[in-house]
Amino acid sequence: MPFCTQCGKWLNDGETCTCRTATGGSFSNQNGGSNPPPYGQPYNNGQPVPPPPYPNQPYGQYPYYGQQQPPKKSYAWILAIIIPIVCFVLLVLAAILVPSYIGYTKKSKQIKINTDAHSLVKAANTALTEMDEEGEDIGGIYVITSDPEKNSEMSYPFDLGDFTERLDRYFTPDKNYSYFIIVKNGYTEYAAVSESWYGKKVPVGTFPGSSLHPRKYSFNGNYADAPDNCDLYTLYIEAFHELNNGDLS
Repeated sequence: MPFCTQCGKWLNDGETCTCRTATGGSFSNQNGGSNPPPYGQPYNNGQPVPPPPYPNQPYGQYPYYGQQQPPKKSYAWILAIIIPIVCFVLLVLAAILVPSYIGYTKKSKQIKINTDAHSLVKAANTALTEMDEEGEDIGGIYVITSDPEKNSEMSYPFDLGDFTERLDRYFTPDKNYSYFIIVKNGYTEYAAVSESWYGKKVPVGTFPGSSLHPRKYSFNGNYADAPDNCDLYTLYIEAFHELNNGDLS
């Protein structure tokens, strides 16, 4: 059956299509309007007719057949390698830095309390100098403590109350320290301070001292480091033994 090559209308044998008007060369329908020819037929300018609309399609006027998205790349294997490495590095750093930090903290505390012990020595020497200038007898070797009961067991060539009053004027630490000092012929050669007489975990500062440990008193000046967790009372007893074993003549 023949059809119009312009509008696609089926024609009877010998029928001529009237889709073109005599004046405009445009496509016209039976109602006088102009319509494009069916899909596959050329316009009057030679361009092909676009495909018919598909209004029920969800992606516009043409059917959407879609294309499967490529699978996303997985980076799980990278994380499986990186995470254990990072954890290992952190553990190594912790093993190095934590002991260093603890040692630094301990060293800082020891240096600070050793400084207070040195301040006690300077204050005691200032008090002794004043008493010497006033004609007091400050000769001999003796131990002076912050505990009146311990001092009562010993004898001194001068008024101990006067010395303690002078000492308190010059030794003003920011903590309430217990202490003992060893005086030899008017000069304080050793001092030990702590916040407690018997606290094993309480730092003890000495003069002379080291940056890591307090030092034990030595009659001959060979000061050795005290063991860890050494309390003030232990240093006090050992100082007495050292004095008794020394040459006091």
